[in-house]
Amino acid sequence: MKKNQNTLWLTLVCLLLMCSMEVYSQSTSISGKINSPDPKAQVLLVKWDLNEGTHQISDTIEIDKDGKFSFKVQMTEPEVYLLSAYRKQNIMLVLEPNQTIDLTLDGETGGQATVSGSEDTDLLLKFQQKQMMLQEQQLRPIVEQYQAAQEAKDEAKLAEVAALYEAKEAEINKIMHEYILKEMSTSIASYVAFPEWKSDEELALMRKLTANVEEKRPDLALTKAIQAKIDRIARFAIGAVAPDIAEVNPEGEKISLSSMQGKYVLVDFWASWCGPCRQENPNIVRVFEKYKDKGFTVFGVSLDKSKDKWVEAIAKDNLNWTHISDLNGWQAAPAVVYGIRSIPASFLLDKEGRIIAKDLRGEALEAKIAELFADDSGK
Repeated sequence: MKKNQNTLWLTLVCLLLMCSMEVYSQSTSISGKINSPDPKAQVLLVKWDLNEGTHQISDTIEIDKDGKFSFKVQMTEPEVYLLSAYRKQNIMLVLEPNQTIDLTLDGETGGQATVSGSEDTDLLLKFQQKQMMLQEQQLRPIVEQYQAAQEAKDEAKLAEVAALYEAKEAEINKIMHEYILKEMSTSIASYVAFPEWKSDEELALMRKLTANVEEKRPDLALTKAIQAKIDRIARFAIGAVAPDIAEVNPEGEKISLSSMQGKYVLVDFWASWCGPCRQENPNIVRVFEKYKDKGFTVFGVSLDKSKDKWVEAIAKDNLNWTHISDLNGWQAAPAVVYGIRSIPASFLLDKEGRIIAKDLRGEALEAKIAELFADDSGK
């Protein structure tokens, strides 16, 4: 009996070891060839965190004299990587455990890559190619019109072309949304297609896609992470109450966003070192001066680190509204709360503190404010 117990114990141990080895050995093999290779250069593999929007170099791969390379990636769940050849050609890889991937790239021109062995990556490449084709055919001519209007200093034409570009871009996005739902609706590659998810339409689309993937493949950690990100971003959807933030102004007084309620408020994330922010400031000043006595104000949130430069920019640009900052740059507490990863960024709030528009610039901002006060006067 004791002998049988020992045998049973050894069998269980062996089974456990085999299981653990099987999990550990789940790896995807990636091999490739670079045409026109540079023997001194390297290929970088960068792991992408779709939830946090961050990335880090996972591996640096040497290539041989013929431009060939190979390596393995250990994983137990689907993961997303960026493979960069000489920083000239970047390709997103949507990988599963135990795949065998083969790539062909061009190290000289950064031309079109070919990938086999990953259905998800193939779907993503087709999506990107269709999107690029539409942008090339429909947006490039508008860009050329804009450049011509700039050279002619035709302000009216510039505004007309900018509006045309925005409308055409929205049209292309709608086409691509429909493409994703039709061609990629149960693929995790859909998570990579619109990485920013800035619009409410994109958030709604992502909810559909994650539901589709979860139904087909329940309990994927990647899907759970994406759903958490959607919930986090949805806190700033149109109609949501803007989270309260509070920091000190240049005089050291702590001021909260909630103290602005009762007015229409533009929450403006900016910095003295941000060129596009400084270019936009005259537009905000114009709107502020026009409507400040009617119930509109601006709540400036700076991502500066230098108080002197912050204060100097406020004075130089005539930003005569409320300003706050903790002088922690990108790690500023208000920026972290609002998930700010690029500036300028702005949120327009109604009198109850609800978000009614986002990232309005120039004439679009003035038109929206005019509309709000026209509505108020009609009540």
